[in-house]
Amino acid sequence: MVRPHLVRRVVVVNRALRIWSVVAVLAGSAAALWFLGPAPSWPSHPRGGFGLWLGLALAFAVAEAYVVHINVGRHAHSFSFTEIPAVVGLMLLAPGPLLAARLGGGALALVLVRRQPPMKLALNLAQLALGMTLGMTAWAFVADGNPASQRTWAATLLAVLIVAAVSTASVTAAIRLSGARGSAREITRTFGVDVLTAVTQTSFALVAYNAIRLNWQAVWAIGVVAGYLVLAQRSHVLLQKRHGNLQRLNDVAGRLSRDLHPATIANEIVTGAVHALNGATAELELLPDGDGEPRHIRYDGTDADGATDLQPGSDITAALTAHGRVLGHLRVTGSTFVPAFGDDEQQLLNALAQHASTAITNGRLADELRRQVADNERQATHDSLTQLPNRLMFERVTDAMLRNGRSLAVLLLDLDRFKDVNDTLGHAAGDLLLTDVGTRLRAAIPHALCIARLGGDEFVVLLTDADAAAAVRAAEAARESLLHPLEVHSIHVSVDASVGIALAPVHGTTCDDLVRHADVAMYASKASRGMVTVYDESIDHNDPSRLGLVAELRDAIATGGLMLYYQPKVALADPARRLSVEALARWVHPTRGFVPPDEFIVIAEQSGLIAPLTSWVLATALDQCRSWLDDGLDVNVSVNVSARMLRDATFPEAVAAALGRARVPASRLTLEITETAIMDDVEHTVDLLWQLRRAGVRLSIDDLGVGQSSLAYLKRLPVHEVKIDKSFVLTMVDDPADDAIVCAVIGLGHRLGMTIVAEGVETELARDRLAEIGCDIAQGYWYSRPMPAADVAPWWRGPSAVPKQPKPPAPRRKIIAVSATSIPR
Repeated sequence: MVRPHLVRRVVVVNRALRIWSVVAVLAGSAAALWFLGPAPSWPSHPRGGFGLWLGLALAFAVAEAYVVHINVGRHAHSFSFTEIPAVVGLMLLAPGPLLAARLGGGALALVLVRRQPPMKLALNLAQLALGMTLGMTAWAFVADGNPASQRTWAATLLAVLIVAAVSTASVTAAIRLSGARGSAREITRTFGVDVLTAVTQTSFALVAYNAIRLNWQAVWAIGVVAGYLVLAQRSHVLLQKRHGNLQRLNDVAGRLSRDLHPATIANEIVTGAVHALNGATAELELLPDGDGEPRHIRYDGTDADGATDLQPGSDITAALTAHGRVLGHLRVTGSTFVPAFGDDEQQLLNALAQHASTAITNGRLADELRRQVADNERQATHDSLTQLPNRLMFERVTDAMLRNGRSLAVLLLDLDRFKDVNDTLGHAAGDLLLTDVGTRLRAAIPHALCIARLGGDEFVVLLTDADAAAAVRAAEAARESLLHPLEVHSIHVSVDASVGIALAPVHGTTCDDLVRHADVAMYASKASRGMVTVYDESIDHNDPSRLGLVAELRDAIATGGLMLYYQPKVALADPARRLSVEALARWVHPTRGFVPPDEFIVIAEQSGLIAPLTSWVLATALDQCRSWLDDGLDVNVSVNVSARMLRDATFPEAVAAALGRARVPASRLTLEITETAIMDDVEHTVDLLWQLRRAGVRLSIDDLGVGQSSLAYLKRLPVHEVKIDKSFVLTMVDDPADDAIVCAVIGLGHRLGMTIVAEGVETELARDRLAEIGCDIAQGYWYSRPMPAADVAPWWRGPSAVPKQPKPPAPRRKIIAVSATSIPR
């Protein structure tokens, strides 16, 4: 295994060797040109002595100490005002002394003032030696020895340009060999600045030299112009530097503004800091949100998140803050090309830190939002209890498979005896059992594409490329896995499952169809105790056309599309004494015609429309009763109560409110309750019936004898009357068994102090027999069919309630009316 720090050390050594090779090439070229090159005749003119040489050497040192930096990518090319003493030296010194003054003065400034390291010092001196040697050689060939001639001026300018060109080429080569990258455009721009600077300084030096040569008193004017040029150049360089800083800051800010992850943002920050400030290395310390260690990200110019420690030296630091909280610190160290940072760099780093703080905050927020979206997606597509996919995820997977044309098998499992576990051990035990079921199903059918919980105790399994036989085998394996007992609260519990199977594309081409048909098959399994059933059209008794009646029934209730009919109840001892009427709902559909009550009542029960239907029936019946009372008719009205209303604790208050709105005494309202509805929850129902009785409402048990109740409950019920089901009354004349049942009910009811009502009286023989055995009230087609409200009063006032020769109609169908204001649970 290669250690990273060893690799970096080898890279650094290789870079140093490449730079030293450039130094050797430059120095060797300068020496070869000096000793082996042509030796042109130097133009003759006065040569200065040691004093002039010393003055020029010091001038070179001062000019070299005052450096102006031009940035090139991460690095900076430096230039100074050394062209001015170079021009003077070309005019007054011989080549040897001039080269010695240039190298000596330059070395003095580079070592004492700029404190350059050996490698950088050697590179600068080598390129100065080569540049000055080439420049002096060119000057010797071109100049004519006359300081005022244009030829000498051109030679001087050529010599200075050669020095500038050699300097630019040498520095660019060193930058490339050190591993940095600068574009050709940046290098060309830098060389252009060097050329412009060299031409400007050379021109100024030539003019100044000749002006002072003609009249030494022109020194002060030359000094003023020189000072102005220095200030102008400094201002230009400063503006250029600030413009570059802003451009680099804008580039870094642009990269940080992207939708990046926090880790990528941290890398962009340290990389952007090094590039923006032309630094050597950068380190970002990110403080943890809570407990934990700070995170350090470093960049050494080539590798982000490296382990190289920042070297001590010139560096600047800025804090990353957001909403008054410190997020971390950003530190940048200076490079060999920019060894020191000033106020401008500190301000640039502060601005960069502000952008970094915003980027980190936004990145963390985006990361949190991504996690929240992922959590929300999982919560939306998975069951929170079993961690299985839910219906939504199952539908997505199934639809995707169907779009690909795959053959599928859908297994719908419904647990048997699960309600017993919930009722006996509590819902916590039921939840534990459901979780265990999910685990067992995954183990029993590992090849299933998806196992989901639809809700309650229903699970669904999706198989691919499975025929009916394979689906049945998987269903049997699932049932077998559920039979092993699970210990819950020290009790061993096991459940079985009824399974329905639907196949695609045989039984459906949509997820909806497959689940619906598997549900039909599952209920067929429950009914036949077959446990596993494959869907077949012969077992599907659902009529989709009934679904359209739900919306139409809702509209009929809201817009008055229903009507109430009333069927009288007659005292057998005195047929002329008409006691009350029973309210029955009727619906004549605009296109379907007469809809039987049994049909739309079931729809109302299943769809939740029973509550608004009840509200309309109760209000209409009581309003009509009030109208009859106002007209002088001594009439009572009765309605039937659904089993749903007996589970509503607010039902007695709802009935009282309806009576109050209609101004009808409670004693004139009779609520007819089916025997089966009472047996759904005896304790609760008895308590609710007592509340109604105490409120003054009369209570009646409807259809007595067709349910599964025990007569022992009859004595506990606070009811006023009992209605014998018509199935016994219709055949009691011809069937002694039915006659015995009717007699027994009448005798028991009277012993308990209840009024007995017989419904389904359709013949004179039945009427006479009921009167003979002491039945109190009769109701049926022998007396009257259900009639509109407008026909009740004339019938009431008629001579007799018994038709002369009635034609027995088909057995009527009963409407179950419920409380108008109750809300089904």
